[in-house]
Amino acid sequence: MSSHALEVQQGERFAFGANWMQFLSVLNDERIEEAKASLKRMLNVESLAGKTFLDVGSGSGLFSLAACM
Repeated sequence: MSSHALEVQQGERFAFGANWMQFLSVLNDERIEEAKASLKRMLNVESLAGKTFLDVGSGSGLFSLAACM
């Protein structure tokens, strides 16, 4: 058994994709709207239209999703 498989079996890691399935089970329009509002407050803007964002892969991607909607 590989070290990754052993860590999954011991609950130290997610099986590939399991964390995304868990995230998708709680993702809804309200959370996306909250993320959009948060971005607008942080950037002190009324709209995200025309803005450019870089997602460096350090989270769920929720804010990237919010930025493009």
